[in-house]
Amino acid sequence: MKKALLILGCIVATSTTFANDFTGTDQSLICVNLPVGVGYAASFYVTSENGFESKMTEKFNVGETRCIDVSAVMEGDIITTHVEPKLASNGKIIKCDPPVKKVPGKAITYKASGALWNAWCAK
Repeated sequence: MKKALLILGCIVATSTTFANDFTGTDQSLICVNLPVGVGYAASFYVTSENGFESKMTEKFNVGETRCIDVSAVMEGDIITTHVEPKLASNGKIIKCDPPVKKVPGKAITYKASGALWNAWCAK
C-alpha cells in the first residue's frame, strides 16, 4: 500500500511539474482560465495570422480552465485568443493580450478577469 502511494505521488508530482511542457512533441496548447471571483462564464476560440481558426469551446465556468490544441498552427505563427464572456448583453468578444507566437511543445495560459461589463484577458 505504501509503495502504491509513493508511486502515485511521484506520478502526480511529475505531471504537475511538466504540465506546460510537451518537449519532444508538437502538441501545443492555448488555455484560458476563469479564476474564482471573475464575473462571468465564457467560451473561447483561437485564430492565427495564416488562416487557422479553431472551433469555439463549450461554455466553462468560474474556477475552470479550457485548452485548445494548436498543433496544426505553423511554428512561429502569431496566435490570437478570443474570449466570449457569457450572459454579456452586448455579445462582445474580447482579445487576450498579448497575442503569442506558436512554439511547438508549449502551453500558454491566459487569465480572463473583470466584471461582465468590463471583461479582459491577459497572460
